[in-house]
Amino acid sequence: MTLSTDLEDYTDTQTAKAKARLDQTASKLKDTAGVMQARIGDFAEEARSYADRAAGQLGALSRTAVEKAKERPATSALVVLGVGIAVGAILAMTLRGPAEQALDGAGRLRRKLHS
Repeated sequence: MTLSTDLEDYTDTQTAKAKARLDQTASKLKDTAGVMQARIGDFAEEARSYADRAAGQLGALSRTAVEKAKERPATSALVVLGVGIAVGAILAMTLRGPAEQALDGAGRLRRKLHS
């Protein structure tokens, strides 16, 4: 009987230690979660602030561009034309490979259909 009591005392002690460790771990996890939530909140606030500043700067740039366009409409039209040509050239170079592949595929299909 003494042996079983010693074993019960040992398991009770181990169970109590394990429970204490689990409680300690749960407490640390809660603390860490609180810190993470605070940091995420700070990050979100900084992101909102940055977005607001960027929107303000974009609005100011837009107003400045409109004012400059009104001051010099011919120059503005030439700039817009130049930007359009540049964008078109970039798109043409970018899409050249896929377009050539599509044309090659269409040519092969046409030859197969005529054969």
